Amino acid sequence: MTENEFYEHWFQGFLVLGFLFWWMMGHLGKKNCIENPLEKHIVLKVVGGISIAFGIVMFVAAVVFLTKLDFPDHSLPQPISPNMFIRPIDAYQQIGYPTKAQSLVINEFIGAIQFVGLGLYLWRFRKSGTKWWQKTLKVVAYTVMFMLLPSAIDFHYFDIWEFISPALLIILATLCLIDWRGLKKTMPIR
Repeated sequence: MTENEFYEHWFQGFLVLGFLFWWMMGHLGKKNCIENPLEKHIVLKVVGGISIAFGIVMFVAAVVFLTKLDFPDHSLPQPISPNMFIRPIDAYQQIGYPTKAQSLVINEFIGAIQFVGLGLYLWRFRKSGTKWWQKTLKVVAYTVMFMLLPSAIDFHYFDIWEFISPALLIILATLCLIDWRGLKKTMPIR
């Protein structure tokens, strides 16, 4: 991708989705708290702090690699590989595909977002009073959100296939952030 496309992609994906992801993971860690008074959770705070520190190191490494990047003069077309959608020639390419060095920097930034998000979740963790099957669903939903984040940020075309990952990420985040107990209490019983 060209230099303008790279920084546009960086602003849209990394800053906007990254900060939303950090806010969401920090909020989810303290959701449904039943601790009274709050426990310390020293081990989770240490692991969360290590994860945040590792994310910061990855961010610094990405910035260092970013200063050494060379940008092509024109947008790169979609590379052809097995198991991928081949778009028609007249499809509008919004952002070109990255070179190998640009992919390294993009993956470093995504890793930094994920490690800091995990660290914020562990740092702000509070014990919840949910049942075992609800906890299992939460773990599955959080894992799927971690898996969807890289493909939600990797946006090249303006078509339905590119919207699936961001849409699923937003739907899952919304479902996880809703306070279902509060909705039950405010709903009138008939």
